[in-house]
Formats: sequence, C-alpha cells, structure tokens
Amino acid sequence: MADRTFGIETLCLHAGQIPDPATGARAAPIYQTTSFVFDSADHAASLFNLQTFGNVYSRISNPTVAVFEERMAAIENGRAAVAVASGQAAEVVAILTLCAQGDHIVSASTLYGGTHTLLDVNLRKLGIETTFVHPDDPENFRRAITDRTKLVYGETIGNPVGNVIPSAGRAAFNIRFNDLHSSASLSAWAGEIAAREVAGTELTVQLDWKTSGESFVTQPGPRVEAVASAIAAATNRQPQLATGGGTSDARFIKDLCPVMEFGLVGNTMHQVNERVPVAAIRALSRIYLDVLKRFFSEGVLQDM
Repeated sequence: MADRTFGIETLCLHAGQIPDPATGARAAPIYQTTSFVFDSADHAASLFNLQTFGNVYSRISNPTVAVFEERMAAIENGRAAVAVASGQAAEVVAILTLCAQGDHIVSASTLYGGTHTLLDVNLRKLGIETTFVHPDDPENFRRAITDRTKLVYGETIGNPVGNVIPSAGRAAFNIRFNDLHSSASLSAWAGEIAAREVAGTELTVQLDWKTSGESFVTQPGPRVEAVASAIAAATNRQPQLATGGGTSDARFIKDLCPVMEFGLVGNTMHQVNERVPVAAIRALSRIYLDVLKRFFSEGVLQDM
C-alpha cells in the first residue's frame, strides 16, 4: 500500500509503472513484441495455467497495455482494468460479463447507432432482450425493469443527439429561518429528508451546508421601547414584536454591535413585484426620524 494518496495529475502520468531498473527511463516504453521468453517448460506451464503472473502472448497481455490498465484502475479507484481495442469491444465485454441467455437490459434510446444495433439485433440472437426507453425521465427506466433485468445502460452524452444522462444530480437551496431553528437543527432536518428519499436505493446523498449567519432575537429594553413608541406615535398602532419574518440581514453584524430590525409587512413580501403603498413609506420615514430623535434625546444610546 502506498504511503500517501497521489493526486489525479500524478496518477495520470505515473500510475502502474516504475522507472526501468536497467536504464532509469521514467516513461513506459512501447513493447513491440508478440512473444515472451520463458525460464523453463515449468515456468511456461504455470503461466498458461494462470498460476503465475506474467506475459504469455501480446494478444492476451502486454507490458505496455498492463501499464495502461493499472493506470486506469488507479484513476478510477478500481481493483483492476481490462483494455480492449475499441469502445464497442468494451461494451461487449462488460455486457456479456453480466448477462447471459434469458437476461434483460433496460437502455436509453438515445444511443450511437452501432450500440443500438448491438443491443437490438446482435444480443437478441444470444437470447438477451433489451427494452429501450427515453432517458429524460428516470421513471422510464424504473418502469421498464423486470426481475430478469441485469443491466441499465445509457450513454452519458448520446450520439448523435447530444443529450446528457448525468451520473450525479446537484441542487442548491436557501433557507431563511428565525430563532425557532439553528443551522445545526436545519442541517440535521435536511439530512434526514435526503436519507429518507434515497432509502432502499443505490443512490447516495452528500449535503454541503454553509451558514451565512445564525438567527437572533433583540431582547426587550430601551432600544425596543424607543422604536415601539415611535411606531405607535406615527401610526396609532402598537407594533408586533415577533421573528416570523425570517432571518434578518442584521445577523451579519449582530456580533459587532447591538442591532434590531423593523420595517413594513406587506402581502407581497419576498415575492416577485414586491410592493407597499407610498403612504406606508412616508410613515416609515417619519418613524425613522422619530427613532433617531428618541435615541439621541432620551439617552437610549447610553443604555445600549
């Protein structure tokens, strides 16, 4: 086992190969040979019987190809790899490893023509049936699966359509919250929902959580009383002290200075075309002016 984890760049350049012990050459050579020398008849027998690791014939294994296979396995974090001469050959090797006569495949219909022929014509001759579905809706794959299905097939980028079948999905969301919650409680809640949605499937969920600021509550005191009095004087209404509006933007500075937030509550808050009457804005300006006067004339600043 390696004493460190190498990055993708190092794996692409050096995985599966060590410098040549005779010449010290760093790059892997191209071995242009079909045959290999055996130490003895017993050595040859053990190689042909797959009892000893080594090269027998380049059609089966070759040192240059072996470097490529080990490198690909390292890059993909696999146990081993098998190199073949074409993509179509790779498909056949993979499919026939998993499927036999009587088995079933569910495949995206947006395929390269040669692959479609392989699944729809060639493999049917071997008793392997394929159901083609449109890949835009994942439920199409689910509905087509039977108890004989061994393989779900799709091309990440269909040829020639150019459609994309992602191997992973990402979603971003934003939660505005008040003092009834915390970032820790919401993270746990979101994680429970995600885990419940993928339960019983082979899907995994990774939740990357970032908190811009925790919620806060301004405690009753001179500041709250000054603002409440200014609102009552301007509107003849007693303001409601609550945190139902969600997280205040004052959360970004709450640890630096005393803060409180007040403003208008409208029916279109946080909606497209949010708006309030002009008269409400004029009343709000009078409230702001009164709050400043109270702060400086009634000694509220000294009590903060």
